[in-house]
Amino acid sequence: HSARLLEGRDLAVTYPGMAGKPVCFTLNQGDRLCLDGGELLPWVKSFTGRIVSFHCSNPSVENRLWDDMKIMADRYLRGEENLRNSAKNQDSQKGPVGKDQEKDRQSHGAQTCPLFSELYSCYYQAVARILEEAKARPLTQSRITQLAGQYGYDESVLSIVPRLIEGEWPFFQPDDLVSDTYVSVLKRSPFPQSLTNLQKSWLKALMSDSRFWLFFTDSQLKELTEALSDVAPLYRTADFFLFDQYGDPDPFPSVMYREHLLLLLHAICEQRFLSISYLSQKGKILNHTWLPCRLEYGQRDGKFRLYSMTFGKTGRKRIDVLNVARILSIKNTDRIYPAGVDIERFFDRTLCEKPLVLEITTERNALERTMLHFSCYQKKVERLKKRGIYRCTIYYDKRWETELLIQVLSFGPVVKVLEPKSFLEQIQKRVQNQSLLQQTTEGSFL
Repeated sequence: HSARLLEGRDLAVTYPGMAGKPVCFTLNQGDRLCLDGGELLPWVKSFTGRIVSFHCSNPSVENRLWDDMKIMADRYLRGEENLRNSAKNQDSQKGPVGKDQEKDRQSHGAQTCPLFSELYSCYYQAVARILEEAKARPLTQSRITQLAGQYGYDESVLSIVPRLIEGEWPFFQPDDLVSDTYVSVLKRSPFPQSLTNLQKSWLKALMSDSRFWLFFTDSQLKELTEALSDVAPLYRTADFFLFDQYGDPDPFPSVMYREHLLLLLHAICEQRFLSISYLSQKGKILNHTWLPCRLEYGQRDGKFRLYSMTFGKTGRKRIDVLNVARILSIKNTDRIYPAGVDIERFFDRTLCEKPLVLEITTERNALERTMLHFSCYQKKVERLKKRGIYRCTIYYDKRWETELLIQVLSFGPVVKVLEPKSFLEQIQKRVQNQSLLQQTTEGSFL
């Protein structure tokens, strides 16, 4: 792992290896550009409990890590009262200048964040649908909430509705005639008639990702290529250096891989059985008939997995997980599964009896970051009465508990684990190990 940080800001991390020997990653080799050393902190915090030393020539990055570790120790090892006192001390030490800088930073973020991101796709479309219906008649808050959930994600209601009702997004005003009812201020349709130059540029950038080509036919790709031939991409894939992922992703540019993925997608939509030849991890070739049910992509390992149903001799159903890259050949069959596939029922059997319950603050854009990061999990999110606090309940497979634990640690103090007790104890153990390491090394935060 290597990177060149802006203005020579290098970073080095050391943590104990499997045999107790230190393993060191030094990110100062000069072959990658990182605009902000702080971008690496979530990855560094995922090693909580194993970090022996951390050095960065940008003091604010280094201080942020140790401040977060101290807050974690106060929260999980010493109780909430100590945490509140620590927060008050940090506020008092910040001083007027520090508070002004923080205010400016938040103001700057509020102005630049919504320009073009996931808000411009799903949220943009959801709000446009709400405004389209509001053209015909005023809408109640309950109807706005219903539409936000219908056209967005389950947690979209938490972000969309308050911003519309409270006026942060100035598209509605209260109806003077009926209470708890809102009228659109727009005079024209919110749906654009054509793509903006920014949208075209973004689409052109997406086309440089080899995964993009997996989901389109040759004719669709040709049409897109011709339509965007004179458009410059918004960014290049080479502009990003992903330092927290495995180096052996699936062969996305492979013609055979793309053919297989398209066949699987069609089979999922048609509920069609496929005859698949598969190379197992033990090196055995398996020839079997499966019913493809769902495709899942692992961001960290860069692999697509196929959840497929198979039937035993007694008719008993079983879900098998296949790595798409290990599929040797696929043949269509004439068999169509007649009933609906309730894949969620099979997944529910593998979920932990006690879900993970988190409290999430809105600091550092934590809510949107966690919703994106945990999007692959079944979850329920609710907004608490206490301003700026959300409760997230995550239902997860016990097999992936360690991975989920690492993901939670990467968010540091903006996410608080409430339950279950077994998960909380693992967090406490990691934080305690980190606390002990810091006591024995220079620069202790204790």
